[in-house]
Amino acid sequence: MRDGCAALGMVVSPRMVCGWSSCGTAGFHPAVAVDGPDHAAAQGFAAAGPGAALVPELGLPQRHPGVAGQRLSGPEPVRALHAAVREDAWGQPVLGALVDALVGAPRATAGASGGRRLGRFDHLRRRRKGMRGMRSDTGELYRAFAEREARGNSPVYQALAERVAEDEQSCALLDGLPAAKRQPNLLFGAVRHLGGPVTEGWPAFRDWAAEHWAEVSATMLERRTQTNEAGRCATLLPLLAALPQPLALIEVGASAGLCLYPDRYRYRYLAGEDGCERGTGTPVAGFGVEFGAEASPVTLDCTVSGPVPLPGSLRERLPEVVWRAGIDLNPLDVRAEEDMRWLESLVWPEQTHRLDRLRGAVLVARAEPPLLVRGDLNAAVRELVAQAPAGATPVVFHSAVLAYLPPEEREEFAATMRELPGHWISNEAVSVLASVARRLPRPAPTGSGLFALALDERPVAFTGPHGQSLDWFAEA
Repeated sequence: MRDGCAALGMVVSPRMVCGWSSCGTAGFHPAVAVDGPDHAAAQGFAAAGPGAALVPELGLPQRHPGVAGQRLSGPEPVRALHAAVREDAWGQPVLGALVDALVGAPRATAGASGGRRLGRFDHLRRRRKGMRGMRSDTGELYRAFAEREARGNSPVYQALAERVAEDEQSCALLDGLPAAKRQPNLLFGAVRHLGGPVTEGWPAFRDWAAEHWAEVSATMLERRTQTNEAGRCATLLPLLAALPQPLALIEVGASAGLCLYPDRYRYRYLAGEDGCERGTGTPVAGFGVEFGAEASPVTLDCTVSGPVPLPGSLRERLPEVVWRAGIDLNPLDVRAEEDMRWLESLVWPEQTHRLDRLRGAVLVARAEPPLLVRGDLNAAVRELVAQAPAGATPVVFHSAVLAYLPPEEREEFAATMRELPGHWISNEAVSVLASVARRLPRPAPTGSGLFALALDERPVAFTGPHGQSLDWFAEA
């Protein structure tokens, strides 16, 4: 039993097939399903909880107290089918997802060959809409994504997220998934991965996702938003270069480990604002100079402001990395085509430069695949730090990872890092680590989506989420 759906009772086997399939499409699998000839008992299941029963019209005259019926069949001469639902349960999100799935379910009658559709629930939808009475948390999640992340970066995803947020059926389908699996990037990536339309406009996206929801939801449950953005190495490089060499790198939430190769990429730092350090009028050192690993297929551009430390020696010699390892709940293998196709699906449609960069970084990693460990970060990080070679400085780092942990697990990880030898580089949204947030010398611009880069909990800069910008603090 899940999310309040206590039972799904159906009285004949074809309807059992239809109802069971619709539950899966709606994003859940009932623990109890009943197939029997007793119409009153089937309605009793609906009355006992916010589940639904499919009953033939002839059973409705003996309607169970507290049960509402809604005719499902269209105008064709077919046996009328009704959904029986407890009257006070219309507002249940999972029930709403089930209702929407039933609307699109193929009729499972004996001898049916083409899969006609059930009639639409316009009356039922109106009742559901009236009962919701407030915006869903999922809708708010997609509105925030559209405004804070996609705006200015992906018009396609901004438009889709705004429409998902306002679409009751889409939110109901998403509400059938665990909260951590409703993320916009995960939905859009899953549709792209399955060959669905994300650039053809909202109607095409909505209809395709609803029709293929079983596959879309299965992909979202199986996969994670493991955006492996090598561009973040450009924001990490000044810190890595300032640490005692050589380095043993350990990335938490490593995905495929593409950020474990800062010594194998090329870099080009571009001046932001007026080409000067913030508020000084002094040109940024090293502005516009490309440097790094010879013949690398990847060049990382980063717009900088503030007194970012880019000494001339860095252009002559990148940090020396003698060991690289990573932790992930589901590590991806750079040699596995399906894993790499998933990473490509997570790149936003307009950002072809990121796709080219991803493909180049995969080539770099395939030449020397990293050590990736499957496991929980709090359990595995100690073991990997202990494996670092003698004489190397252990550096644990992560970007856009801790936001997916509950606050108590974030604090557990922070406590662990304070005890371990070496250094800790965090690159997370500004509010994720309280110890970093309270030390910020100034607030991030409202709605900017910037990250806070910190060394051992001491904030040094604001960074672009994909490594596209680096705003160094004068106080750092």
